[in-house]
Amino acid sequence: MLVSSRVTFIGILLATTLVSVLFLSSNTWRFGHGAFSLISPPIKPGLCSSLERNLMPTLSIASCIYVINLPKSTHRRADMEQLRYTLGLDFTYVTGTEGDEDIVQRIMRHVTAFRVLEDFRETNFSLSNAFEWPQDVDALVESESPLDRKGSDLWFSDGIDLPDPSSHEPLTCASDNFTLEHYSPQTPPYRILTKARLACWYSHWRVIRLIADGRDDVSLVLEDDVDMELDIRQRLLGVWDSLPSVWDIVFLGSHCWSEESKRPAIAAYNSSISAMTVSVTFLHPSTSPKCTHAYALSRRGARRLAVYLRHPPFAYSRAIDQAISWLVESGKLTAYSIVPSIVVQRKVDDSGISDGRGSSWRDNLTRGVFA
Repeated sequence: MLVSSRVTFIGILLATTLVSVLFLSSNTWRFGHGAFSLISPPIKPGLCSSLERNLMPTLSIASCIYVINLPKSTHRRADMEQLRYTLGLDFTYVTGTEGDEDIVQRIMRHVTAFRVLEDFRETNFSLSNAFEWPQDVDALVESESPLDRKGSDLWFSDGIDLPDPSSHEPLTCASDNFTLEHYSPQTPPYRILTKARLACWYSHWRVIRLIADGRDDVSLVLEDDVDMELDIRQRLLGVWDSLPSVWDIVFLGSHCWSEESKRPAIAAYNSSISAMTVSVTFLHPSTSPKCTHAYALSRRGARRLAVYLRHPPFAYSRAIDQAISWLVESGKLTAYSIVPSIVVQRKVDDSGISDGRGSSWRDNLTRGVFA
């Protein structure tokens, strides 16, 4: 009996070890409802489209839900896991970039060089003083091939001697295509181009480029501090079929200081909250949406966005939500906004971009997971 028990114990131990190895090597974890995967640099396209997928865990409209999460933000990761479990979702976590990383310093050096060294600008970017967008955008958008390396793509592999940003006055955020105001002591903090803003741009850029070079028709991008309506699937599906056949980006909420219901709605969905209460979700053509905590990208939209975002001097010229908002305002992107928000920023801890918990903008859900 003792020998038999020992054999059984050893068998269980070996089986447990084997399962653990397979569990870790797969890089996909499943707990309860849904699943999550982890991507750390470098990331490769096609991760989600290479799998046989049931769209229910990706809100029934996407092939993949990417969540940008900083390694130090373990509490946010835990909250996102609660959200994922409650709604039965699949998340693919992408490691965000910190403001003190070498890659951000290199980006800052390039932006500084472009703005303060005229010879550098003319030699390395071949741009005149008049701003011009790339002429091959539509061809690149429609191509099935991965995007080539151009513009700011080349900043991470060149051997150019770049100036030290600390020896120059702080950089300001550009507006419009590329309009700059000189720095002064009165420049408000939100107008200063900080390393944190560059790191946020780079974090989103990596995911956008991943989608652009992949095969998924629709992908969702989330930051790691969001809440969602409990009936988000129904609300999304209630308006999703009204999207035109060609679109680039859909904002799922918290439009941050922008009135996104200015233009007539193209769809409406009624949600029964109680016997006496109905909540209506609308889909509007976008006006000037701010914030990047929750948006859907079509593949062509990701490719179009990537081509614009990497183009100097537009690349890394401001906060990325302001950049995308300008591309929408100026007609470069075909965008839609869901109103009222079905995904909001929780703002329960310090912002990774600005002091405190970020801007004073707050948005609410009807019945959120964390409400």
